[in-house]
Amino acid sequence: MWDSFLSGVAISIMQHGDSYLGENEFAEMEYLNITAVTSNEPYGVNDGSNPFLYGRAIPKFHLQKAGVHSGYVQTGPQDPFCFVKGGGKGKCQTGRIHQGSNSEAVQVLVAQRARPNQDVHSPMNRQFFNSFLDAGNVFSVPANKFAEFNMFLDPLAAKMAMESNLTITLVPLNAQLKVISFKRILQTLQLAEKTPESTFAHQLLSLLYQLQRKQPKLYHHMEIFLGELLGAVFLVDHSKLNPVMQRKLIRVLTGNLSQDGQIIVDKCGKSVNILDSFDSEAYYSVFAELLGDRRQSAVIGSFDEQKKMWSKPQ
Repeated sequence: MWDSFLSGVAISIMQHGDSYLGENEFAEMEYLNITAVTSNEPYGVNDGSNPFLYGRAIPKFHLQKAGVHSGYVQTGPQDPFCFVKGGGKGKCQTGRIHQGSNSEAVQVLVAQRARPNQDVHSPMNRQFFNSFLDAGNVFSVPANKFAEFNMFLDPLAAKMAMESNLTITLVPLNAQLKVISFKRILQTLQLAEKTPESTFAHQLLSLLYQLQRKQPKLYHHMEIFLGELLGAVFLVDHSKLNPVMQRKLIRVLTGNLSQDGQIIVDKCGKSVNILDSFDSEAYYSVFAELLGDRRQSAVIGSFDEQKKMWSKPQ
């Protein structure tokens, strides 16, 4: 939920690109001066643990001699210095965000609170709730209709991955759309062996299905989440899906907001495998079988026990 909120705020800010105040429709923003605490009290005592101060007449990076970076530096999670006798709570503050106005702080734009819903009659009390499952409002920019969301957020990383020496298989949207039946996947899960994983998946997908049926306008696109499961099933046991693959030369576009993250066919691009067609009925069965496999269940006590089971002949 927080990841979706973060993404929604970021995309909305990008859509208001002319503003330097972080204007967006989901959160109230404010600039704060903050720093990450790197040491612990007592501050200003040079005990030899702090490389910013030790052996230096002037602290490194011109840090303050009695500031939050001038104290004892924690050596690890089990550092005895951080434990308090007779208490369950430690005293070290390493990593804590500290707000201040001195030279050690940097100005950061912070989301202070989520904006209330503009529709006062809506049962959803935050504006973001109207959109966090509505792909059209949050997870896209109107000028860029074809980029996959993660590739749009970091097109340079996507480009590096695509141009690497890794073997890449793409599961395109048209393949995902062949396996988006809530009824079919719930039926197969109902018939599967009962494991914690299959039970959890059935409960979660049932909830999504109920949301879609009760509020179709808000959750009309929920089936696409079923399609995303196809990639996981294909990775684990694609042979049972009778897949037909294509090889194409592709390239990831960068440098233009309206095209960032889009994949195009290019004769000078990287050769990748693309799932063209597969047995959709087999997919539902394989998905349920994998989740109902007790040999893979989290009930197993340890990874060593799991390895022993893998090594046994079937």
